[in-house]
Amino acid sequence: MSNRLRVHPVSPQQRLVDRAADVVRQGGLLLCPTDAGYAFVWGVDARDAEARVVRLRALDTTHPFTLLCRSMSEAGHLARIDDQAFRLIRSHTPGPCTFILPAHPVCPAASSRPSVVPWVSAYPTTRLPWR
Repeated sequence: MSNRLRVHPVSPQQRLVDRAADVVRQGGLLLCPTDAGYAFVWGVDARDAEARVVRLRALDTTHPFTLLCRSMSEAGHLARIDDQAFRLIRSHTPGPCTFILPAHPVCPAASSRPSVVPWVSAYPTTRLPWR
């Protein structure tokens, strides 16, 4: 079953953000507008949701997914980012740039992939606390 929530991009209603966060926490999928188009959003540890996206989009199981981050600090918890990479990424984010980086050992996605793609979007709703 699907539900449609219209979350205002500038001043989102907290109850709608909370409902969307509940969907993510329960292993569900969100479709969220970003500065680069629409993106499926799910919890990093929700393997069933990831499998649904692979099936829906007819992707290869090795397809690299982007980890949507609210900030560079959050990206640093998911990927190994040295000083040089940090300066480069910071100069191009937030925005629709993609950087493939080695996964940080504590990143849940690191168990299945050696590299991760953290992304800091400029679109306001992607920077909300969905978790």
